[in-house]
Amino acid sequence: MEIYEIQLTLTSFFNSQGVRRGNLIDVIRNSKGEVFIPGSQVKGIIRCEAERIVKSLLLNDNQITFLFGKQDKEDEEFLEPKLRFADLVCINKEIRTITKTGLHISRSSLSHSKKSLFEMILIPPGTKFKGRILCKQSLTNNEKKLLMGAIQSAAHYGFGSNRSRGLGGCSIEVKNVEVG
Repeated sequence: MEIYEIQLTLTSFFNSQGVRRGNLIDVIRNSKGEVFIPGSQVKGIIRCEAERIVKSLLLNDNQITFLFGKQDKEDEEFLEPKLRFADLVCINKEIRTITKTGLHISRSSLSHSKKSLFEMILIPPGTKFKGRILCKQSLTNNEKKLLMGAIQSAAHYGFGSNRSRGLGGCSIEVKNVEVG
């Protein structure tokens, strides 16, 4: 089994679209109270970028299915993915979050409504998260290239919500830590 350790460093403010408490959108925390980015979110963004790469190069999309699995549809058989994505847990000892106030605007009426004011808690640039990608089966060279390309493309795309407003920028380092 191969294990890749990934370290994500925020280059802009980040909103994890966590717990909603009235008009406050808090960050996501695990049972230990640690701030984290869900592995499912990481997998989804990396899969999306891998699909983009495959389509732009006019490659066979079977690699996507082998790496990330097949969605469970009634008429199709489930396919276990080669990759498993663990949550990315914040490794900073202390995080100084900021609170940003926003206003929901209705696209149809182009105005706000009652109770449209909200606040988001943002995680600052420089915050680091660490997690792992577990490869349950050996990856071919092409699959490794696709995975690494998709990870780097995902870093340019960003993570979290409000990416179109400049949030969620990051850089990602990948280390192959174990082969067994």
